[in-house]
Amino acid sequence: MIKSYAKVTQIFVVLAGVLGGMIWWQRSKHSPSKVYTIGILQTASHPALDAAREGFVSYLKEALPNQIEFITKNVQGDVAQAYSVAKSFNQSPAINGLFAIATLTAQAAVQTQTDKPIAIAAVTDPVEHGIWKPGGLVCGASDRVDIYKQIELMHLLFPSLARVGLLFTLSEPNSVSLVDEMKRALEEEQIEVVEFGIATASDLPLIVARIKEVDLVWVPTDNGVATALDMVTKSLQQANIPLIVSFDISPGVFAAAGIDYKKSGVQAAQCLEKVLIQGQKPSDIPILHPLIDYFVVNKKMAEERGIVERLSESKSIIWF
Repeated sequence: MIKSYAKVTQIFVVLAGVLGGMIWWQRSKHSPSKVYTIGILQTASHPALDAAREGFVSYLKEALPNQIEFITKNVQGDVAQAYSVAKSFNQSPAINGLFAIATLTAQAAVQTQTDKPIAIAAVTDPVEHGIWKPGGLVCGASDRVDIYKQIELMHLLFPSLARVGLLFTLSEPNSVSLVDEMKRALEEEQIEVVEFGIATASDLPLIVARIKEVDLVWVPTDNGVATALDMVTKSLQQANIPLIVSFDISPGVFAAAGIDYKKSGVQAAQCLEKVLIQGQKPSDIPILHPLIDYFVVNKKMAEERGIVERLSESKSIIWF
């Protein structure tokens, strides 16, 4: 009986030790002392992309105080550099995960990573462009806008809308996809569409100078146009043509039905947190999409056109 009791005690001690070890291992796995390093790969300098980065960084700093570090690289639209940096992040044992901002760097990250999770933001169609795949490494937020919300804003501003100019970069898949969708939707409403596509940013001055006889110009989520927006707005203002964008409003822009890129960055950070801290698989987390609840309109420009009183009746308008 004594031997049997001693044996049971020994088994209990062994089991307790194993259980204790498992608890210690689980806790130490996500211990406050563990520091995660995230490689941030940004396509270009632009307020929207900067806002996505700021939202991502600020969320993780608050969620994981003293546990998070960032290495940020901005490739300024250089394809070769994007792939070079993404490859170096993949090879570095210090990097625990990536945050790719916009399609160029997201594609580079996906094509060079072997096992590190990738959070994305400012990517219009991650499935169509091979960025998100079942069982893959990617999670995060898309910035694909609701085309019909864009058209709703156009009609709200200009009830007699008849001719719309579309300004975009021919080499940006996101822009081309949105322009094609916008063109189909407008033509269904018997609204004439005029496309103004640019090959590179250096084409913008010449192309914008040719824009005439349209009720407005619409720009999708386009990095090439966005980086030269000051020039575009000045040229269109001289021609008295209002500009509507599908990203954040800025001086010189008449109106925007865009998304909050800072929130998109936060969404991407929350996804990566689930992967690194909670152990979820990236592809098990659905790609998040933006909601447009309101339109932002430049009040001074609206006053110049005499439409402030009419627009003030709409609950969906916020003045800039």
